[in-house]
Amino acid sequence: MTCTFASFRHLEVLDLSGNSFVGSVPSAIQALSSLRALSFARNKLNGSLPDHGLCELKNLHELDLSNNMLHGTLPQCLKNLSSLKLLDISSNQFSGILKPSLIANLTSLEYIDFSHNKFEGSFSFSSLSNHIKLEVVQFRSSIHNKKALSQLQGWHP
Repeated sequence: MTCTFASFRHLEVLDLSGNSFVGSVPSAIQALSSLRALSFARNKLNGSLPDHGLCELKNLHELDLSNNMLHGTLPQCLKNLSSLKLLDISSNQFSGILKPSLIANLTSLEYIDFSHNKFEGSFSFSSLSNHIKLEVVQFRSSIHNKKALSQLQGWHP
């Protein structure tokens, strides 16, 4: 997928979902500095997320990368997207340990979906305790992760 994003610098919503795009998320996406909503959902994107590009979209409120074939670990720079209200990376092949520091400062989040990926280890739900706007956290998997679920018992955000 190649595109000259610079000519769309005032664009606020970019929904490219359901187009069977292949390749990776272009790092040139950073030229869309006014973007508030971005969806690449239901495509055939692969590769890992770039360490730059997405992370420069400081005005982004919605990021939907669900139902692709993205893999690797999530870049730590995602923690700088402090305006995010919706983050959906479900149904990909992301792996590694999902570090609480990645979302600890994303206190504008209302909806998070990490479902159906290949994350390892446990997830500390206490890192979400100051997310007062958070309404939905989805962490479904075909593999039962007892470590993550056991931390929910007795936890009150």
